[in-house]
Amino acid sequence: MTTIRISPTRRSTPGLSWLLNHAPAALHLIIGSRCQPTLALGRLQMQDQLVEVDDSELRFNVGEASAYFSAALAPGFSQQEIPRLLALTEGWVAGMKMATLSSGPAHSHPAAGGLNAGSRSIARYLDEVIFAPLPAEVLDFLLQTSVLNRLHPALCDAVTGKTNGEAMLAWIAQRNLFLSALDEGGLWFRYHPLMRDALLSRLQRGGEEDIRRLHERAGGWFAGQQLWAEAIRHALAAGKGGAGHAEVGAQSLAEEGDIDTMVRWIRYLPADLDPSRIDLQINLAWALAHRFRFQDARQLLDALETLAAASGEALAHSSWVKLRVVRAICEAFAENIPQSIAIVEPLLREVPCGDVWVDGLVCNILSYCHLANSRPQQALDVPAAGIGRA
Repeated sequence: MTTIRISPTRRSTPGLSWLLNHAPAALHLIIGSRCQPTLALGRLQMQDQLVEVDDSELRFNVGEASAYFSAALAPGFSQQEIPRLLALTEGWVAGMKMATLSSGPAHSHPAAGGLNAGSRSIARYLDEVIFAPLPAEVLDFLLQTSVLNRLHPALCDAVTGKTNGEAMLAWIAQRNLFLSALDEGGLWFRYHPLMRDALLSRLQRGGEEDIRRLHERAGGWFAGQQLWAEAIRHALAAGKGGAGHAEVGAQSLAEEGDIDTMVRWIRYLPADLDPSRIDLQINLAWALAHRFRFQDARQLLDALETLAAASGEALAHSSWVKLRVVRAICEAFAENIPQSIAIVEPLLREVPCGDVWVDGLVCNILSYCHLANSRPQQALDVPAAGIGRA
């Protein structure tokens, strides 16, 4: 086999394309590149004459990582640490190598926290190999958009204040700079967690005010797209309350199970109860119960029932069911299982109540209570009972 090294330039690409289109059947050509080569490969792919090995196939799985660490004789690693390390590095081979460098007496559990973007080996690699060669405009784009959990061209434009988001993401993706597509359409992306952490560390050196401004822009864009949960998260990161989209935001956060954000959000909301925002307050009681703040949750639910009675307006049926099931959740988590069952069991007759999420809460908490009472078969029967009334 003959190996020929060809520098990837615009002048060499036409020659390679000609070779691929006129090569004899006996020729096997292997092209290795950090960047996606600008070659016309569609015909070869249709003729089953093309094999592509991209970064997703180069990532280590659990078995490969175990074999690697066994061969590397990394003293600080145990088999139990490997799944967590894989989650942190997402199978990135260089990250695995740096994990072995970080292991030892000072890093006896690197997967649990010794290996991160702040580790010297990771920081030096990213600075020297990834960030240093980048054009200033690209690095600035990476820094500003590192506040985002996921990236969209229009979102990037809103955050950076420019109109080159699509071109920048395409440039970064073409060079395999730790950018992963989240959808088939190529509209949503995300950075590798370790690279994003490193970028955020750099960004923080510039001051909190700049970061808050970036979060505020991101929150405004998400609100404009009615992606309320993310709008709230960025509003909080910007030091804003996000009360302008409170109801839909709270419901989105609840459905995603983002309890931490909801509890942090409580301090930004008006202290007085508003009859028009009962669903919002019920969602907050749900979050408090999940944070084991049972007394706070009970007091809020009591106040909501009093408010509903005083307003003279009947609650929407789904809101009434939600209020009752959240009270049942509170009692179940407080280990008052009989009281929780007494509250939630009658609610099974109300399913469906007009809100699929609330229907799920009813079935889930009743199943939980049966399991807590060591009645697994009754727990299994609950969803069927709820569906039977649907």
